[in-house]
Amino acid sequence: MIGALALAAAVGAPLQAQSPGGSPNQGAITFTGGLDTPTVYFFRGILQEGDPRITLWPGGDLRVALAAGDGGLKSVAVHVGVWNSLHTGTAGTGGPLNKLHYQEDFSAGLNLDLAHGLGVATTFVARTSPNGSFNSITELDIKVAKAGRIAPYGMMAFELSDTGQADGGSKRGTYLELGAAPSVALRVARARLTVPVKVGLSVKNYYELLNTDLTYRDSTFGFFDIGGLVAIPLSRATSRFGEWNVHGGADLVALGDTTRAFNRGNKTRIVGQIGIGVTY
Repeated sequence: MIGALALAAAVGAPLQAQSPGGSPNQGAITFTGGLDTPTVYFFRGILQEGDPRITLWPGGDLRVALAAGDGGLKSVAVHVGVWNSLHTGTAGTGGPLNKLHYQEDFSAGLNLDLAHGLGVATTFVARTSPNGSFNSITELDIKVAKAGRIAPYGMMAFELSDTGQADGGSKRGTYLELGAAPSVALRVARARLTVPVKVGLSVKNYYELLNTDLTYRDSTFGFFDIGGLVAIPLSRATSRFGEWNVHGGADLVALGDTTRAFNRGNKTRIVGQIGIGVTY
């Protein structure tokens, strides 16, 4: 089963699906959390579960500002986080392992906020499977992003272990993701519409596929994803209890050769998602 070979994470980033506005917390520590429910579980185009039922994604991230300055470097911060995937389908209680907790991710990193809205984040991630569905995967991510209405970004991920890989291949891989998240305010209920778009590529050995001669072939194109997400704030940015929102949307995912094989030969999938988020 492909879900037993690969890790999982959201098609959309659930902890980033926050409503617009400034943080109600003006101190050095900021918490971002959420609980999301997807219709099916993909990670960078790789299908994680053959027969999904109820999947829950609870998670949280704590950011601590260390310094602020003028000129090219505006601020320095560290962040730590945890993210989980709980399944009642075949990857969890409805499968052979009969255990709910499919995945738990731990992350820690350094954020640099630069002039002109630029940001650089370096993050170490350990992706583990409490129910034993896949080998633990360690990864180093480097992301460059620009704040604004279009919000373009680029992210490179380096797998650090030969024994745990997203594609279940023979060699540790290097992954490249390019995308943007243009957004616009709506006139109804202070809502905001975001249209995320991204493409996932293998720089080296990231989307490996086992051939009939038992050798692996790497496919450069992994997936293309375009979606729509509406976030509706439940509280004001000045609330003493944090800035809460509900959000929901859908993504259309087009798959490459390797990810299509992992998806039972299907070229495209539609993935829905609803959830609740908070920033404080």
